[in-house]
Amino acid sequence: MKKRTIIISLILIFIIPINVVFITQSVNGAAPGTHTFSCYGSVKSTTGVALSGATVAVRGGDPDVGIYVTTSTDGNGYYTITIQTSLYVTCQITASKSGYNSQTKTVYSSGSNGIDFSLLKNRYCYCSGTVYIDDTFTILAGATVKLYSSGGSLLATTTSSASGWFTLSGSTSATGDFRLQISKTGYQTTSLYYGEGYNTNIEAHIMPIDSTSDKLAFFFYNSELNFGNCVQTYASVMANEGFTTHLYENPSLTSTYLREIDIMEGPSDYVFLYFYGHGYYQNDDSHVELSSVETLASSVLAYYVDLFESTNIFIIVESCYSGGFVDDLSAPNRFVISSTDQDSISVGNRINGGHFSGKFFYEVSWGNSDIGAYISAAIFADLLSLGLQDPMYNDQLPYTWFLYW
Repeated sequence: MKKRTIIISLILIFIIPINVVFITQSVNGAAPGTHTFSCYGSVKSTTGVALSGATVAVRGGDPDVGIYVTTSTDGNGYYTITIQTSLYVTCQITASKSGYNSQTKTVYSSGSNGIDFSLLKNRYCYCSGTVYIDDTFTILAGATVKLYSSGGSLLATTTSSASGWFTLSGSTSATGDFRLQISKTGYQTTSLYYGEGYNTNIEAHIMPIDSTSDKLAFFFYNSELNFGNCVQTYASVMANEGFTTHLYENPSLTSTYLREIDIMEGPSDYVFLYFYGHGYYQNDDSHVELSSVETLASSVLAYYVDLFESTNIFIIVESCYSGGFVDDLSAPNRFVISSTDQDSISVGNRINGGHFSGKFFYEVSWGNSDIGAYISAAIFADLLSLGLQDPMYNDQLPYTWFLYW
């Protein structure tokens, strides 16, 4: 009986090590319980130029024990990644290169996967120059200088030196001009626009705020659309910005009121005009219906505003088919906005009024600038209208409203 027990023990001793070796032995170079999957392809610019030295990274699973493998493209922009893993997961594969926007795609960790990338090159803008007070060429130190993309993203910021000098740069994939904004408390914020590349020897002039200037806001509106007393809410926002507000409900003599405004305002005054009602486009004019008996055409409004002495005029028209107001009123020293173009409707609701105006004044109340408030309101209106509304603007003011009054 003892002899039999000893034999069994020997069998166990010699069999178990042999089985362990068999289980852990690799098959075609892959560990047991794992598999191989691969990704291959090219990385090019959006113009079709092969990008050598681009980084391609595959990530998947748990950050600590998951998949993470990187490689670089060859001289012709091609890459190959082969990965051995026990995981079957959805991975992210990202191609990146300095000076380009990275691009990420998904791939399942199995098989052989051909994945090509097309990277958008960033646009670079460099600006340097001097900040001066007004047109006197008096140097202004301590001014804040910011560089924005055309979409409103802040790319860089700096402060003018004791000699008024500044330099800054940034890059973006956004199209359109870069915006250079110069500001300082007690001065009117100024915006300058430049293309990509190197912009040197810039002379940035900003004007001291005239404490004797009046701020005048005039609201013309059709009570039929004044849902939730929205116009009164807009007027209160402007009042908080230091404006004296005047409201004209269902006006019947708008031309008379515009002549009165011409008498009230002066060259250094800030003049804000707001018009709200149903609208239509006819005979090369946009029209806003301010009451049952009063319709104001864009060319008529342009005639009266051209009589104003003020060089600080801001105009918003909230109505369907209102783009003609931007076309007819655009001029130096004005910021003109229409809630949509001449071919599209303008959308709102019976609680807060027009979507565009509601968002615009909300942004102003929270300290946003004129262009910042416009961009937010335009995106908001387009979203809520399901793409049916297309706001327009023309900004020819030499500085930014609602900042550093």
